[in-house]
Amino acid sequence: MKARILVAAGAAMILASSVGAAKTVEYASIPFANFGGIREWTADGIQKLYVRGRDKRWYHATLREPCPGLPTTVRIRFVPDRTGDFDRYSSIIVNNRQYGLASLSPSEPPTRKPTGKP
Repeated sequence: MKARILVAAGAAMILASSVGAAKTVEYASIPFANFGGIREWTADGIQKLYVRGRDKRWYHATLREPCPGLPTTVRIRFVPDRTGDFDRYSSIIVNNRQYGLASLSPSEPPTRKPTGKP
């Protein structure tokens, strides 16, 4: 009987520690993206980019799929969500192809000089 109680207690402790260790993702939003809310951007590979809002804060966006033209393009069209904000429900257009965002989170500024402005 004692062995069963110890096994159950051990399993509960393992489960509690794994639940507490879950990584939380902070989602962000750039307000008024449809009215000049995005100031500049720079590519971070073929599936990520840094975006700076009007508030001078930087955000790191991850696309749902790779965008091969992202590192070399000089123009991106930012398509906000239906409320006018740029968030994980928004998308970008590069070379006449639309790419949806998987996430947008607050970030430190990129180490490289920004590529362009919308």
